[in-house]
Amino acid sequence: MAGRDRRRFEDAMLSSGFLKRIPPMGVVNGYRFGYQLPEYQFWQKTGIAQTFYIDACFRLMCRSLTPQCWVPLDDSINRRAWEEKVWDETLQCWIMDEKTLLVYLLARCVFDKHVVSDAYRQEIEKRKQWLYDETVQRMLRTVFYRFTGRISEMITAGAYDAVFETYLQFSDY
Repeated sequence: MAGRDRRRFEDAMLSSGFLKRIPPMGVVNGYRFGYQLPEYQFWQKTGIAQTFYIDACFRLMCRSLTPQCWVPLDDSINRRAWEEKVWDETLQCWIMDEKTLLVYLLARCVFDKHVVSDAYRQEIEKRKQWLYDETVQRMLRTVFYRFTGRISEMITAGAYDAVFETYLQFSDY
């Protein structure tokens, strides 16, 4: 997102009653952003009874296995997220297409969460039919390299609980 677009985004957030806050997993709190990844923005909605926050990331990213470091997903995945976005009538906003979302969910499980939670498992299961799609496999290879075949097999077999440990032990890169 270019500087002008970020400023327009910030103006829209401010005019909608949000206040910009210090990101809890940002630079001030010791986190780094690799590969020229811009720090995400953290917004709090004011004037309502509940506490409501929004993380605004300008590229798809996940935590690196290096402690306190964020890294972007490959440019091809970030471009696809914008090019293939779909309008969600229920939410009244643009969302990622199913194939890109599947790849993003898997990346988040391994790198951010270190586990495939029940909630993530349910979302992955909804999109599992795309796992061996050529586009999905290409995106997965930019994230998992030669582990792509193994993670695909594990998800197909429902071996979610072993994904992270198997990834850490994988050595055939």
